[in-house]
Amino acid sequence: MISINNLSNRFAKYLSTIVPNTKYPTIEDQIEVYDYAILGAFEELSTMILLILFSWVLGIFTPVIFIALTFIILRSMAGGIHLKTHRKCQIMSLIIFIGSGLIIKFTIQYWSEATIFYLLNFCVLMGIYIIYRYAPRDNPNKSIVDKFERNKFRRWSFLYLLIWNIIMIIFFLLDLKIVIVASCFGLLLELFNVSQIGHDLVYRKMD
Repeated sequence: MISINNLSNRFAKYLSTIVPNTKYPTIEDQIEVYDYAILGAFEELSTMILLILFSWVLGIFTPVIFIALTFIILRSMAGGIHLKTHRKCQIMSLIIFIGSGLIIKFTIQYWSEATIFYLLNFCVLMGIYIIYRYAPRDNPNKSIVDKFERNKFRRWSFLYLLIWNIIMIIFFLLDLKIVIVASCFGLLLELFNVSQIGHDLVYRKMD
């Protein structure tokens, strides 16, 4: 039986035969980089499929999707924690997103307008502080050393936070409580990923 690892490796070897090697020292290095990227894409796709399936079965599709979208979009700009393997990332993502969705499902009735308003303000204030202080956050596999690149990703993160806040205000006026709470969860999860506390907690346990 052909595994995902074998498929990604075969595809990487095929790509290396049709894409000129102008960046890597050897063809083996090129294949290794392609293999890692392709395997990551497979893992991300399988994670999304499992996330949609589990959230649908558990009746938490809406909150999980908004948690994941908010998290993923900011993560693409602000960076954050990366576990050592795609499999660990997949399992942890499923646990966190599904767990958060279940919490929202069973507590949404207790979220008043005032509580949601305070939650939104807390998210914005935390976002401003953490993005300014830590974003974009490096990880052990990738460091952003160019100052221009760092400033660019930080500006994009701030812009995203501003647009997100405007959208949440509109949702607040429309009384879309579950969407707002879910999106706040997603934002806070990513801010934790970027924060120093998050990095110290996760990477200390990995050492």
